[in-house]
Amino acid sequence: MLRCDDNLAFSLSNLETKRFTTSDTTPRRSSKELTTSLVNAEKQKLLDKGAWTKRVADEMYTEHKEDSQHRSNLARAAKHINTAAAESSELDTQLKQERQQSKDLTSKTTRQQEETQILQAKIDKIKKAAFDCTVSQWSKWTKCNRDCDEGTQKRTRTVVTKAENGGEPCPALVDKQSCFIKHCERCGDAKVVGQEECDDGNRKSGDGCSDICHVEPGWSCNGGSTSSTSNCEKCGNGKIGGLEECDDKNFKAGDGCDDSCKVETGYVCKGSPSKCMTLDEFREQIDAEIFNKRQMCHADHHKELFVTNTDTGAGQCIARPSVDFEGGKSSHLEQTSVTEGSSISGGTTAVSRVISTLSEPTMLDSVVDINGKRGARPYAVCRSASNKMCVPSKNADGQSVRVCTIKASVTCVEVAVDKRFCGMKGDDISGKVVFREHAGRTDFDGNVCVFKNCNVPSTWYTPEGLPIDPSSWCYHVAVQAATDTLDNTQAIRTLPIRANTTNGY
Repeated sequence: MLRCDDNLAFSLSNLETKRFTTSDTTPRRSSKELTTSLVNAEKQKLLDKGAWTKRVADEMYTEHKEDSQHRSNLARAAKHINTAAAESSELDTQLKQERQQSKDLTSKTTRQQEETQILQAKIDKIKKAAFDCTVSQWSKWTKCNRDCDEGTQKRTRTVVTKAENGGEPCPALVDKQSCFIKHCERCGDAKVVGQEECDDGNRKSGDGCSDICHVEPGWSCNGGSTSSTSNCEKCGNGKIGGLEECDDKNFKAGDGCDDSCKVETGYVCKGSPSKCMTLDEFREQIDAEIFNKRQMCHADHHKELFVTNTDTGAGQCIARPSVDFEGGKSSHLEQTSVTEGSSISGGTTAVSRVISTLSEPTMLDSVVDINGKRGARPYAVCRSASNKMCVPSKNADGQSVRVCTIKASVTCVEVAVDKRFCGMKGDDISGKVVFREHAGRTDFDGNVCVFKNCNVPSTWYTPEGLPIDPSSWCYHVAVQAATDTLDNTQAIRTLPIRANTTNGY
């Protein structure tokens, strides 16, 4: 026989067997429902066997129920734990994200603070920096405050920003300038304006300019303008003034200066009181004076005369230009000009000029070198010296002209040729190889064959087959010097000139 415990265990075992061997044809229920149904069925069977069995079964089934409940609670707890764990993981991730965001925000805040500090430093620097004053553009000039003579007008500007922290202060805000509309016509103010004939700075009569600024009879006034006082002189007092051309301290005509103090035709007048002479006398006097002084300069270490005194023809001696022509030049010029009075007064003028120049090379087939080769292109160093004097005079029509005389001389200093034509046997004259700066006409070393005073060998002939005259080397220079008036106005009359060509060095 089975005991109650064994019987109960058997029932439970049988319960489990039935649990898993239920026919598939039974409608399928949930595992919990199936188990409860089977347990209740077996419980009922055991209850039917007696009270003791019922009690044991109740205890066992109560334990089973509690165990099932416990397991259910454990499952729910596990589910809650898993859910809490998932939520905890999500919260942890969220916390990490928030921590990273906090970290990023802190870093951003730090950078912003640093940038704020830098910006603040710049602001402080700007506040401490020096700012210059700035002003507006100038306004237009105001109207001149006077209707005649010199007045003033002004313009203004305003401050746009003031200077700060030691910046450049504001410049002047008001500017003034002189203005002029016309001259005021006031006799006696030393300005010839409007209907005034003269104005000597006073309103007294008897001095050439009357109290109403008209020229008085027997007087002449000149020089008066809006910027200069009239200069009035009376003809015959020995002083040239006003419109006088001369004043020989008399009122006689026929002596070169007529009774109205005008230069007579065919005469030249110089100085004050004026000394008048005929044109021929003037030429002879100037020729003699210049000739003597030039001879003195030639004796003084071969110098030339530069006239500095227009009355006497006196001057100073200057050194002649060099025979070298550096920098590719082919000529040297020294010139002075002296005028009695201002440059536009029309007074006696003296012009002195000294020129050294290289003539153009000339092909001479008559010249051969030691090897019998030709191709010589000799050229000359020419020097011209001229002294010109021009004085005011009158022509036959009574018109004012300037009459000039000129003394000129031309010297051929030397003839130069390629050094291979130097020292030829049989030549009656030998050249000398020297160093010259002759505008690229020498050899690479600057050497050239030179014949002093332009005396060349008699075996040299012109291209036409004629003997060579030493003066012919500088003939073109002599022609220019002899006809050079140093002026090109129609009022000039050029007197006969002698162009002296010498062989002196």
